Amino acid sequence: MTSLDLNQQPLCVEYPTLDVDFELKTGLIRLLPTFRGLAGEDPHKHLKEFHVVCSGMRPQGVTEEQVKLRAFPFSLGEKAKDWLYSLPSGSIVSWNELKKQFLENYFPASRTITIRKEISGIRQFSGENFHEYWGRFKQLVESCPHHQIPDHLLIQYFYEGLTEANRSLVDAASGGALYDKTPIEARKLIKTMAFNTQQFGSRNDNPPQRDTRTSIQNLENQTRASIHNLESQVSQLASSVSRLESRGKLPSQTIINPKQNVSAITLCSEKELQFENSTRRGHVLQNRTENSVVRGQAKQGKTGEELENSPKEVENSNQVGEEHPKVFVPKPPFPERFAKSKKEEEEGDS
Repeated sequence: MTSLDLNQQPLCVEYPTLDVDFELKTGLIRLLPTFRGLAGEDPHKHLKEFHVVCSGMRPQGVTEEQVKLRAFPFSLGEKAKDWLYSLPSGSIVSWNELKKQFLENYFPASRTITIRKEISGIRQFSGENFHEYWGRFKQLVESCPHHQIPDHLLIQYFYEGLTEANRSLVDAASGGALYDKTPIEARKLIKTMAFNTQQFGSRNDNPPQRDTRTSIQNLENQTRASIHNLESQVSQLASSVSRLESRGKLPSQTIINPKQNVSAITLCSEKELQFENSTRRGHVLQNRTENSVVRGQAKQGKTGEELENSPKEVENSNQVGEEHPKVFVPKPPFPERFAKSKKEEEEGDS
């Protein structure tokens, strides 16, 4: 079996021997910026911030490069620190070599080409002020110090990206055309115009736009809440209607009416309908049925004189089974008109 190597591997940085004793202070280490090596981090910005801290905390008798060489590993974290530990031992002996290795790893040539394309194709946004566009252009150029684009091309790219209104203002301020000026004069003019627009503003400034995404999201939430309330109300209404229908609903299986005589009738309120002459009416119906049968037999079996006497028999049977009501004779109006006078009575008697 191979034995474990217990010796500490030296760091990639080989520190030179100093004439004076030097020790990094805790205050210096706490002030150092942190670069983690994540996507979107700017290595040039990290080097600038690192330079500001180290130049302000340099002790006497020690050069700035020696301070940066010893303090730079403390400014790295996560993936960036893993990258530093992966370098071969003793491969870096100066600050310039360490900075070169750092930029080559986190600012490759492909990123440089991308930024050069962004610089050459920059355009002013709609509603963007002149000084805002100038600040965005400078920040893009400073993000790639080794872009190797001449100053006159930088001025040209900036001028071509302006809107028509701002381009006309630049031409009027330059006395005709911006191309007639040198790069130094053109840059000075642009700085002055950016300062003026920042201090005094512009009449063409568009009002701040509201965030439409937030308003749309709020509208969607309100619509969903309204729909939910409507659904709950409809469900409550349906349950109420079903309860009302169940109260007045007829039974699913109807009861067949009996063929016998009606003995009792029960109403919906569970009251029983009383009949005083129910027995008498039943007998009357039975007598009527018998009379109709007698009439039929009389018409079929009797002839001649029997038929002449049959109506009398039927009438007698009807009188026995059914009582005919008395005929009502109304009294004449004004009965005095029908009374005879005394003269008429005397003439009649004579």
